[in-house]
Amino acid sequence: MSKYFSSRSVTAVTIWGFCAGLALSTAAQASTILAGASCALTKSRVLVVTGLDGTGSATFSTVPKSRISFTTTSKGCIVVRFSAEAESGPSNNYLNIQAVLDGAIISKPADTAFAGNGTGSLPLAAHAMEYIFANVPAGSHFITVQFRSIGAGFVQLGNRTTVVQYQ
Repeated sequence: MSKYFSSRSVTAVTIWGFCAGLALSTAAQASTILAGASCALTKSRVLVVTGLDGTGSATFSTVPKSRISFTTTSKGCIVVRFSAEAESGPSNNYLNIQAVLDGAIISKPADTAFAGNGTGSLPLAAHAMEYIFANVPAGSHFITVQFRSIGAGFVQLGNRTTVVQYQ
Protein backbone atom coordinates (compact mmCIF):
# COMPACT_ATOMS: atom_id res chain seq x y z
CA MET A 1 0.00 0.00 0.00
CA SER A 2 2.70 2.51 0.87
CA LYS A 3 4.30 2.03 -2.54
CA TYR A 4 1.00 2.90 -4.20
CA PHE A 5 0.65 6.11 -2.20
CA SER A 6 4.30 6.96 -2.81
CA SER A 7 4.00 6.72 -6.60
CA ARG A 8 0.74 8.62 -6.47
CA SER A 9 2.46 11.43 -4.54
CA VAL A 10 5.17 11.71 -7.19
CA THR A 11 2.50 11.96 -9.89
CA ALA A 12 0.73 14.71 -7.98
CA VAL A 13 3.99 16.67 -7.62
CA THR A 14 4.66 16.29 -11.34
CA ILE A 15 1.18 17.52 -12.22
CA TRP A 16 1.43 20.48 -9.83
CA GLY A 17 4.87 21.32 -11.25
CA PHE A 18 3.40 21.31 -14.74
CA CYS A 19 0.53 23.55 -13.59
CA ALA A 20 2.99 25.93 -11.94
CA GLY A 21 4.82 26.20 -15.26
CA LEU A 22 1.57 27.10 -17.00
CA ALA A 23 0.85 29.70 -14.35
CA LEU A 24 4.27 31.28 -14.86
CA SER A 25 3.80 31.40 -18.63
CA THR A 26 0.66 33.49 -18.19
CA ALA A 27 2.04 35.74 -15.44
CA ALA A 28 2.05 38.80 -17.71
CA GLN A 29 -1.68 38.44 -18.37
CA ALA A 30 -2.47 37.89 -14.68
CA SER A 31 -0.39 40.88 -13.60
CA THR A 32 -2.54 43.26 -15.61
CA ILE A 33 -5.67 41.93 -13.96
CA LEU A 34 -4.28 41.81 -10.42
CA ALA A 35 -1.94 44.81 -10.41
CA GLY A 36 -1.84 46.12 -6.86
CA ALA A 37 -4.20 43.43 -5.53
CA SER A 38 -3.48 41.52 -2.35
CA CYS A 39 -4.34 37.86 -2.72
CA ALA A 40 -3.61 36.40 0.70
CA LEU A 41 -6.63 34.11 0.65
CA THR A 42 -7.27 32.86 4.18
CA LYS A 43 -11.00 32.00 4.21
CA SER A 44 -13.39 30.12 1.99
CA ARG A 45 -17.07 29.32 1.53
CA VAL A 46 -18.25 26.27 -0.38
CA LEU A 47 -21.60 25.59 -2.02
CA VAL A 48 -22.54 22.20 -3.49
CA VAL A 49 -25.75 21.90 -5.52
CA THR A 50 -27.23 18.74 -7.04
CA GLY A 51 -29.82 18.57 -9.78
CA LEU A 52 -30.35 20.27 -13.13
CA ASP A 53 -30.95 23.94 -13.93
CA GLY A 54 -31.06 25.35 -17.43
CA THR A 55 -31.77 28.32 -19.64
CA GLY A 56 -32.51 29.05 -23.28
CA SER A 57 -31.97 32.79 -22.84
CA ALA A 58 -29.22 34.70 -24.64
CA THR A 59 -29.24 37.20 -21.74
CA PHE A 60 -27.34 36.35 -18.57
CA SER A 61 -29.50 35.16 -15.67
CA THR A 62 -28.56 33.98 -12.20
CA VAL A 63 -28.03 30.25 -11.83
CA PRO A 64 -30.56 29.05 -9.23
CA LYS A 65 -29.09 28.35 -5.78
CA SER A 66 -25.75 29.99 -6.67
CA ARG A 67 -25.60 32.80 -4.09
CA ILE A 68 -22.79 32.70 -1.52
CA SER A 69 -22.55 35.45 1.14
CA PHE A 70 -19.34 36.25 3.03
CA THR A 71 -17.52 39.09 4.82
CA THR A 72 -13.99 40.20 4.02
CA THR A 73 -11.81 41.76 6.72
CA SER A 74 -9.53 43.79 4.45
CA LYS A 75 -9.25 45.07 0.89
CA GLY A 76 -8.01 42.38 -1.47
CA CYS A 77 -8.91 39.93 -4.16
CA ILE A 78 -11.59 37.28 -4.28
CA VAL A 79 -11.23 34.03 -6.22
CA VAL A 80 -14.29 32.10 -7.33
CA ARG A 81 -13.82 28.50 -8.43
CA PHE A 82 -16.82 27.09 -10.27
CA SER A 83 -17.10 23.53 -11.52
CA ALA A 84 -20.14 21.78 -12.91
CA GLU A 85 -21.54 19.13 -15.13
CA ALA A 86 -22.53 21.17 -18.17
CA GLU A 87 -24.43 20.53 -21.37
CA SER A 88 -24.54 22.94 -24.28
CA GLY A 89 -27.40 21.37 -26.21
CA PRO A 90 -27.67 21.21 -29.99
CA SER A 91 -25.04 21.83 -32.63
CA ASN A 92 -23.37 25.27 -32.61
CA ASN A 93 -24.69 26.15 -29.16
CA TYR A 94 -22.59 27.37 -26.22
CA LEU A 95 -23.08 27.70 -22.48
CA ASN A 96 -21.43 30.88 -21.17
CA ILE A 97 -20.78 31.57 -17.48
CA GLN A 98 -19.66 34.56 -15.43
CA ALA A 99 -19.32 35.30 -11.73
CA VAL A 100 -20.89 38.47 -10.32
CA LEU A 101 -19.95 40.28 -7.09
CA ASP A 102 -22.66 42.12 -5.15
CA GLY A 103 -25.12 41.88 -8.04
CA ALA A 104 -23.19 44.29 -10.27
CA ILE A 105 -19.43 43.70 -10.61
CA ILE A 106 -18.49 41.23 -13.34
CA SER A 107 -15.50 38.94 -12.83
CA LYS A 108 -12.25 38.70 -14.74
CA PRO A 109 -12.51 36.89 -17.04
CA ALA A 110 -16.09 37.71 -17.94
CA ASP A 111 -18.53 35.88 -20.19
CA THR A 112 -16.52 32.67 -20.54
CA ALA A 113 -17.45 29.83 -22.89
CA PHE A 114 -17.99 27.11 -20.28
CA ALA A 115 -19.27 24.37 -22.60
CA GLY A 116 -19.64 24.33 -26.34
CA ASN A 117 -20.87 22.02 -29.01
CA GLY A 118 -20.04 22.46 -32.63
CA THR A 119 -20.92 18.96 -33.86
CA GLY A 120 -24.07 17.71 -32.14
CA SER A 121 -25.62 17.05 -28.76
CA LEU A 122 -23.32 15.88 -25.97
CA PRO A 123 -24.30 14.51 -22.56
CA LEU A 124 -23.45 16.32 -19.33
CA ALA A 125 -19.68 16.56 -18.84
CA ALA A 126 -17.53 18.13 -16.13
CA HIS A 127 -16.11 21.63 -16.68
CA ALA A 128 -14.35 24.17 -14.44
CA MET A 129 -13.28 27.84 -14.42
CA GLU A 130 -11.78 30.33 -11.99
CA TYR A 131 -12.86 33.97 -11.74
CA ILE A 132 -11.02 36.85 -10.07
CA PHE A 133 -12.16 40.09 -8.47
CA ALA A 134 -9.28 42.48 -7.64
CA ASN A 135 -9.14 45.24 -5.02
CA VAL A 136 -12.46 44.41 -3.37
CA PRO A 137 -13.09 46.62 -0.30
CA ALA A 138 -13.56 45.07 3.14
CA GLY A 139 -17.16 44.34 4.14
CA SER A 140 -20.15 42.11 3.46
CA HIS A 141 -20.41 40.73 -0.08
CA PHE A 142 -22.12 38.05 -2.11
CA ILE A 143 -21.27 36.12 -5.25
CA THR A 144 -23.68 34.69 -7.79
CA VAL A 145 -22.97 32.70 -10.93
CA GLN A 146 -24.79 33.62 -14.13
CA PHE A 147 -25.33 31.63 -17.30
CA ARG A 148 -26.68 32.11 -20.80
CA SER A 149 -27.10 30.26 -24.06
CA ILE A 150 -25.24 31.40 -27.16
CA GLY A 151 -27.00 29.92 -30.16
CA ALA A 152 -30.49 28.60 -30.53
CA GLY A 153 -30.61 25.94 -27.85
CA PHE A 154 -31.27 25.14 -24.23
CA VAL A 155 -28.20 24.76 -21.97
CA GLN A 156 -28.01 23.23 -18.52
CA LEU A 157 -25.86 22.76 -15.47
CA GLY A 158 -26.00 19.60 -13.41
CA ASN A 159 -24.25 18.89 -10.13
CA ARG A 160 -21.97 21.81 -9.31
CA THR A 161 -19.58 23.22 -6.75
CA THR A 162 -18.71 26.87 -6.11
CA VAL A 163 -15.79 27.80 -3.88
CA VAL A 164 -15.24 31.44 -2.90
CA GLN A 165 -11.82 32.26 -1.41
CA TYR A 166 -11.19 35.62 0.25
CA GLN A 167 -9.42 37.28 3.16
